[in-house]
Amino acid sequence: MSCRLAISALAVGLFFPACGTTGDLPTAAEETAYADSAPPQGEAVDYFIYTHCGVESLRVDGRWWHAVEPLYGGDGPRSSPDGWGDPYQQGELTLNSDQSITFEAEGAEVEFALAPEDKPMGMCM
Repeated sequence: MSCRLAISALAVGLFFPACGTTGDLPTAAEETAYADSAPPQGEAVDYFIYTHCGVESLRVDGRWWHAVEPLYGGDGPRSSPDGWGDPYQQGELTLNSDQSITFEAEGAEVEFALAPEDKPMGMCM
């Protein structure tokens, strides 16, 4: 590794420590599970949720869903929940009705409602 490359890598690590990866990463199939189809109603299914900027939205059955109360880490919005994986957390997803979904992981539960507009709550960069 060249000196310049090593210094650049060190600088990225120092300026962006929160952008690291913790926890299990989903396979491509796990990452997109239920994005375009609905899980069986009332049955908890394994699910990986994107957490990097907090738990705000998810895409299930070809539609966007928004957290009724978004879940963030101690640093507030744009931070993954404390104790959860980053950028993904594995847990259980339950389709309660055609208007309600629940995600559970690490002792926390996040309720989602069908988004009024078919788009995510925010864009994570």
